[in-house]
Amino acid sequence: MKKLQADLAWETADIRDPMIFSLVFYEQPWLLSELMKVFFPQAGIIRIREMKPTLAEILHGARTDPSFRASAETEDGEVILCLDYIHELKEEKEDRYQCRRRSGEKKNGRTLNLTISRSDPFHCDQPVMRLILRGEDLCPDDDEHWVIEGVLVSLHEETEADDPQMQRIIRYFREGQGEGELCEKFEEAVRKVKENEEWHLLYLEERAYRAYLNPE
Repeated sequence: MKKLQADLAWETADIRDPMIFSLVFYEQPWLLSELMKVFFPQAGIIRIREMKPTLAEILHGARTDPSFRASAETEDGEVILCLDYIHELKEEKEDRYQCRRRSGEKKNGRTLNLTISRSDPFHCDQPVMRLILRGEDLCPDDDEHWVIEGVLVSLHEETEADDPQMQRIIRYFREGQGEGELCEKFEEAVRKVKENEEWHLLYLEERAYRAYLNPE
């Protein structure tokens, strides 16, 4: 008897699959701080203090774009970490994304926002873009004092980042394979997720649900 297509998809799924991506960070949130340390090396991140995504949020992220938010301890205090995994930042999605950023991030404090995109939404032809937004610069009349340090990682091209570790991580998220200690940690986390029969059944249910919503 031939295996169902969803079963075959589970066997070949890797970190690029939105649900696998979501479950990896759901099961092992400490990997978020390890990933952030690569792209924000000067932030002095020590450890995750709190990240409690619900299973409902995980499923929603797998159907749209996975997103995680956590508070973390740094050498200088506390910081908010945000991770977004975006398949394609189309115009209408960009509007919603920026609106969420404006409503959710503008407050006192510091936020590090890492966005991993499988497209090149701003056509910059660079694997890594950085930006800094400061409340006093954008809203000089407000009492809010906030800083958002953003990094956009584009996976769509074979262009290489200057930092070798960044390049290894970019290749891993682009191709599902990579070298180095952190990539090995991610691969081990992926393996543990795929050994979990509960997640396997949930994956099959989600595939069936999406097929029902979007029949070919």
